[in-house]
Amino acid sequence: MLRLLCRISPQIDGLLSVFYVETVGPYWPPERHHIDAAYRTLPFPFEESPFPPVAMEHHWNLHELASYLDTWSAVSGFRKKVGSDPLPPFIAAIEPVWGAPDEPRRIEWPLAVRAGHV
Repeated sequence: MLRLLCRISPQIDGLLSVFYVETVGPYWPPERHHIDAAYRTLPFPFEESPFPPVAMEHHWNLHELASYLDTWSAVSGFRKKVGSDPLPPFIAAIEPVWGAPDEPRRIEWPLAVRAGHV
């Protein structure tokens, strides 16, 4: 299954994947599988047209990345069900790899697009 996680660096990406799947994975709403499947699990009533890969890009420091992760519904679900916050241990794990916490890093998100025509 395709995961549309942001990409930062191979080492951080691996840690983020573990966080996404193993740490908070059980707390995603069931509908999340549509996003992970790049919307291929949804009915598409058009003839599909090829679409080139596209991505969105930002430059964030570690605090900004943590603020983004804090918006994930699975992080909120983890807090409610487990009673603790999964973000501080994750941020502590990637901080040595990140470098200076105030240093912005390039973050890229692959975007899922389904294009079609009648």
